[in-house]
Amino acid sequence: RCGDTPAGDEALTVLTVSSLAARRGDDRLFSGVHFALRSGESLVLTGRNGTGKSTLIRVIGGLLPADEGAVQVEVDGAPV
Repeated sequence: RCGDTPAGDEALTVLTVSSLAARRGDDRLFSGVHFALRSGESLVLTGRNGTGKSTLIRVIGGLLPADEGAVQVEVDGAPV
């Protein structure tokens, strides 16, 4: 379990983003995005207007398709 996840019956959830890329029209907003977050962890996303921050969140949430890559959620090691 992650160091900041309380012991007990709480499930360990992991969000993994691998080689994620997205476009707006013909413009690629981002590519090669990789990270993994465990229960209790956070990520700060910064950037100038129009660089794809909201698009990244929408792709991770399944509201927009990824141009490349994958988003995976696991709970106690099992894909959701």
